[in-house]
Amino acid sequence: MNKKAIVDKIFTINNLSFHCTFVGNPHNPVLVFLHGHPMPHKPADTFDFTNVLLEFAKHYYVIAPEHIGTMRSDPSPKPITIDERTTILHKLLIKLGIKNATISAQSFGGGIASSFALKYPSKVKRLILIDSSTTYQLRKHIWLFRLLYEIYNIAISLPFPITLKRNLIYFSTFRNRLSLVEIKNFLNQIHPKAYITTDIDYSKINAHTLLVWGNRDQLTPLKYAHRLNTEIKNSKLILVDGGHTILYQKPEYVIDKIISALVNDDL
Repeated sequence: MNKKAIVDKIFTINNLSFHCTFVGNPHNPVLVFLHGHPMPHKPADTFDFTNVLLEFAKHYYVIAPEHIGTMRSDPSPKPITIDERTTILHKLLIKLGIKNATISAQSFGGGIASSFALKYPSKVKRLILIDSSTTYQLRKHIWLFRLLYEIYNIAISLPFPITLKRNLIYFSTFRNRLSLVEIKNFLNQIHPKAYITTDIDYSKINAHTLLVWGNRDQLTPLKYAHRLNTEIKNSKLILVDGGHTILYQKPEYVIDKIISALVNDDL
């Protein structure tokens, strides 16, 4: 399968527009992929996980919505919570006529996927969490998100050149020029409310869950994977050789591990 098999569409839900990518044969089982946040050392509009979608599309019909406020999609004019992102995903699936799907998510996307599995259990055929963020880890570091938010708030009010202000915004270092209003809108994406979910009781997730973790992940350390594996009843943990972004670096390797685990297990 090549990149010509990719279809890109724009949807508007709750007055927010976002891009959604479709890859593969529509007759295959549906997999919804929720990406992680663009890394801070790269422009957000160059974050490309096409190879991940193409690998998954060998086995699934892949639907990959962009997160509000990242990449090409609209920022929210106010801080948007994980719960609100969960609702937007649900509305998207309704709009697409999808009754249930495998939900696969990496890093930041894992928080949304976990919330979705709890809130809409009938919509989740299987859950695949890859180096996922977790409620207990994020709450432990909530002070850091509050500190960053206040620092950036102060920074954009100072008489810095607008280019510098643009590059100070952690997840929004876009190559195109942003106005001060746009910068302030993107600042909402790093508001603590944008990361912290209501307390997720992972023991109440009923979906069959595959946990996939890099054995050298330092951003979401392996101890959290073991904790998830203990709390989620129907879960299995597999390790891959790599760090937090191994899925994007070696998608064929990681997805082969995922498919093998699903085929050879009763999950």
